[in-house]
Amino acid sequence: MPVPYVNVAKSSDLAKGTKKVKIAGESVAIEGANIRTSTGNEAGTAGGGLVSSKTKGKMKWASASADVKFEGKGVIRFLDVCLHNGNTDNTGGQPNTGSPGLSYGGDAPCPICGAPHGHPLPSDEDTETQIAELHTTEPLHRPGDPYGYMIGAMKCRHKNGDIVMLTAHSSKPTGGSIPNHQSPGGVGKSRGGQDYNVKKVKGSSKLGACAGPKLVFQARVRGLTPVAMTESWHGAPPPSGRSHAHGVHAESCDTCKKLLPAMLCPEKPPES
Repeated sequence: MPVPYVNVAKSSDLAKGTKKVKIAGESVAIEGANIRTSTGNEAGTAGGGLVSSKTKGKMKWASASADVKFEGKGVIRFLDVCLHNGNTDNTGGQPNTGSPGLSYGGDAPCPICGAPHGHPLPSDEDTETQIAELHTTEPLHRPGDPYGYMIGAMKCRHKNGDIVMLTAHSSKPTGGSIPNHQSPGGVGKSRGGQDYNVKKVKGSSKLGACAGPKLVFQARVRGLTPVAMTESWHGAPPPSGRSHAHGVHAESCDTCKKLLPAMLCPEKPPES
């Protein structure tokens, strides 16, 4: 049976690398760069061998250095995360961590309907692609703050069937293109319209300050149905010591692990 093969790309096909800074006379890969073509990533046909040699699609990077920059952009390092055309839309089929099955909102029981595993909202290729793009366009820190922040993308479905992509960041305004959405706090209405009241977990983030809750809140007030979501750390690691790295997913904070199942609950209020 034909199977997909490892995607192979050559650095000699680098596009959108550095224009002025050269190493050994060659451009350097930086944020926003790509390798124009890649080979061997499509399965062969039945009776024709396992692997094709087709040349098709770009290879992009989803992470870069947060502190080493050429021409104002982070330098691509050896073993930085790659997004290639092994899947649709020339993007990776796995989260930046390389761990399949990433989801949000499924870390705790739902306090509204009692679902034991909450209401998991998966990451998918479309939200991964949006996050990869944000990593190339957004400032690595807020003015006067040397540390990074969480960025998030949520794919939603409108009632007319259209797909809508929302983006958000954690905490205060960043000065970038991501909207500074309202923090929903810990008291509000679930996706199904029921009241919830979630308490902050000691030592964790403020209620509703993270990118995930802001996205779920925006989807509800706009009448959109969440389909998929991805969050990723952007910039230098936080002073808290949490293991956040630029361009890599971080699991929900302890507060969001309690808050998101309640916010995502689709259960309608009981009829009176």
